[in-house]
Amino acid sequence: MATHEHNTTQSRVKFEKLQLNDENEYIHFLKEAYKDTFNSFCYEDSDQIKKMWRWKYLHYPYIQKKTPHIYICRYDGHIIAQICAMPCSFKLRDHMLEAAWLQDLMILDQYRNLGLGYYLIKFMLEQIRSEFQCALVGGTNQNSYLLFKRLGFLELGGIQKFIKPINTKRIAERFVTNLFLNRTLGMLLRVWNRAYDIRNCLDGGGCVVISEEAEFNNEFEQLWTSVSQKIRSTTLRDSLVMRWRWHDHPFHLYKVWTARQGQCLRGYVVVREGEILTSQLKGLKIAIISDLFFDPKEKKIGKALLKNVIKVYRNRADLLRCDLYSPTMTSFLRRSGFIGMKSQQRFLIHALHENYKKHVEKEVTCKTEWHLTYGDSDLDF
Repeated sequence: MATHEHNTTQSRVKFEKLQLNDENEYIHFLKEAYKDTFNSFCYEDSDQIKKMWRWKYLHYPYIQKKTPHIYICRYDGHIIAQICAMPCSFKLRDHMLEAAWLQDLMILDQYRNLGLGYYLIKFMLEQIRSEFQCALVGGTNQNSYLLFKRLGFLELGGIQKFIKPINTKRIAERFVTNLFLNRTLGMLLRVWNRAYDIRNCLDGGGCVVISEEAEFNNEFEQLWTSVSQKIRSTTLRDSLVMRWRWHDHPFHLYKVWTARQGQCLRGYVVVREGEILTSQLKGLKIAIISDLFFDPKEKKIGKALLKNVIKVYRNRADLLRCDLYSPTMTSFLRRSGFIGMKSQQRFLIHALHENYKKHVEKEVTCKTEWHLTYGDSDLDF
């Protein structure tokens, strides 16, 4: 087992890979680390925690070794920090790489601002080089962003957040207390929505059939093979990955709708329901578009999928949300009536081997042809 002791603290700090026999201790650490966070409810039950971390780090269909890529920092023998690597297969132009999403960097409050995060990430990168060709990060705060940049990560850009109001009355009530202004804002939002609904109807969807999908079969292999050739860089979306990501998730219930022309699968959208936990919109019901995948040139497929989502959730959600890094899809969402919002989340990438470094640097400059969505990383977990 690879370990590294930090000399400046007289060997009281040790970095190592988590072993399965450390599971109970690890679960105790997670409960302590997340107890005051917005998603603390996910880290209260031991069985729930166990299911979640094993799903993320042990059950990915193409993982080479059935050991979790969780790296911890111990102080006087106790776990005080972690960072994790979730395996994924990543298409970087003509190369299919074994990649790792770096996520869940967490340090107990009393040990923060001591420089441990930098050394823990550095240790992990050294350990995963033998199995992965590149590392990806989705979503960072300012402190972790600076750490990753210091370690050589390249920034792709900000993750775009888009919302589309559905229940305009409830949304207007959150922003305006004056009755007249409230009704005026609600009316404007309804007009906005109606204008885009009419535009989408006029554009038409052709002979596109939308249906809810329960299984992931070879059709998804064919769709991936076809569409991925037109997208420069994205994560693998074959049937095995789709089943693991959307069907086998321990807690979230995802709905998948497909778009077909004739007998041919042309695209799909993945949606889950949730509730806004923070901000002025706290408590509103939200339908989250976790993934949206179709040929970027076939806009009518995307329009048919979005039209169906709006129809299904019109009486079940107050607004739709879609977060992604995809310049082509960004313009499509704007034309479909989605409103862009400020977001502090970012996507970053780092080559773990010199022979891939030039490929990564070159692809980062071709940002218009990337496609990464909320469901690709841990942001949707």
